[in-house]
Amino acid sequence: TTKGIAKDRICMIGDALETDVTGGVRYGIDTVWVLKDGIHAPELEEYDTLEQGASAVLVAFNDKSNTGTYAQGLKLQPTCFVAHF
Repeated sequence: TTKGIAKDRICMIGDALETDVTGGVRYGIDTVWVLKDGIHAPELEEYDTLEQGASAVLVAFNDKSNTGTYAQGLKLQPTCFVAHF
C-alpha cells in the first residue's frame, strides 16, 4: 500500500515512456500511456494507425532501454494506451 491506498487502486497516466510509464511500472502500478498529446506524437504520425505506431514506438524504446534510459533495461508494457488526455 501507499499511505493506506492499495496499489491496485492507483494508476500512472502520462505521455512519456521514459519517465511516466517507466516510473509506474517500476512502482508496480497500472500505467496509461497517452499517445497523441505527448512527446511521442510526431513518431506516431508516421504510421497508418495509432495501434501500429504505439507498437513500433514501444518496441524501439524497449530495444534501447538498457542504453542510458531511466528504464535501465526494463522492458515496458503499459497497461493500456489512450489517444488523448
